[in-house]
Amino acid sequence: MWNTFILLLHILPNVCGLVLNGVLFVIARYYSPLAIRKYSLLIINFAVCDFLACLSSLAVCQSAKVMKNLANSDLFCFVFRIIPAGKSLFYFSEGFCQYFGARFCYISYSVLLHLYAHSLYSMLLSFYFRYYVLIHRAPSGNVIKLTILFIYIPSFVQMVKIFADFHHNRALKKVSEMNASFSCSTIARFLNSIHLLPQRNTMQYNTS
Repeated sequence: MWNTFILLLHILPNVCGLVLNGVLFVIARYYSPLAIRKYSLLIINFAVCDFLACLSSLAVCQSAKVMKNLANSDLFCFVFRIIPAGKSLFYFSEGFCQYFGARFCYISYSVLLHLYAHSLYSMLLSFYFRYYVLIHRAPSGNVIKLTILFIYIPSFVQMVKIFADFHHNRALKKVSEMNASFSCSTIARFLNSIHLLPQRNTMQYNTS
């Protein structure tokens, strides 16, 4: 029951985000008053970015999980889907990406990270735009579109860099060298981050 509740806490906000950002996109695109028509381009940028971020988060679904403490059957513990192990991080994906393989989960998580970064850059642009129009004339729509494209470049480069570092065999070797066994099907790796797709959502550490 707890696992279902925690999973719903992860899924429901993302579903609401998909619906609300879809509505925001339609309103900003087709019903914006003339006075904020140029600023609506920034609103559309936010709506698209957050919509895709919610979709990627649903695909990856790195939520917490309640597990029974084996040492004491009366105690339960929370196991988060991002687990530190020394200098490494283990990512467990429980979203629908697991039905498409490790690479798809890896790509979905990479897309999610780059959308978070772009959202922060877009927020800075939004503040600067409101400051700029207080002093100068509002820029044209094409200038705003080019500016959005320009600030997207760092996030896009980050995403491509992560895409290019999918090393399945190296990740498997790293896990095999650890004193732990994982019930998993596939793994993806970026630097010291290891992405696992759990079978039946289980993980076991060897303590002997």
